[in-house]
Amino acid sequence: SQRISSLRSEGEIPIVAESIAGPLLGYVFDSEKNEFRSILGIPGSSLLGSHLPVAFPVSRTWISPQQNYALAETVDGGIVLIPFQDATISALPLQTSSGPGKRIAINSTGDSAIIWHESRRSLQQVDGLPSSPIVHEERDLSSLSGTVAALAITDDKSLVLIGSGTQESATLYSVEAGAEPHE
Repeated sequence: SQRISSLRSEGEIPIVAESIAGPLLGYVFDSEKNEFRSILGIPGSSLLGSHLPVAFPVSRTWISPQQNYALAETVDGGIVLIPFQDATISALPLQTSSGPGKRIAINSTGDSAIIWHESRRSLQQVDGLPSSPIVHEERDLSSLSGTVAALAITDDKSLVLIGSGTQESATLYSVEAGAEPHE
């Protein structure tokens, strides 16, 4: 106790007022309330935390596996980037093609996403997420048959997998950069 007192007087122990918080597992979107909720705790013992209301109507969201941002589809079909930086929600509109019928997949590192535009049967890639998003040109994939039901993109962004089909059959396509899709 005497040593601590003398160290404090000598200025060797910095005293900083900080808040203590438990582990943050991630976020979930409540579509009825149009808000994100933090998930606090550990697996098997967690609870919903603070409310993070979104100031504009959202129809769907995709949360990054890194839990540091979400992509949201607005009711008019636009896509916005919502970073989870603090207790407020801000949104950055991405210059993607608008319109309904989208599917989005985010790679496991969270730095890239692909957007499937069902109405145009095209694919669009977004890299540099979440800090410096770069939206690439749409790629026409109208040669794919059936309805696209699943998407994935590799961490190195070199390969996209697309699951497409009908009630009777399904096909898994791989699409490499600059190449035609193949089964």
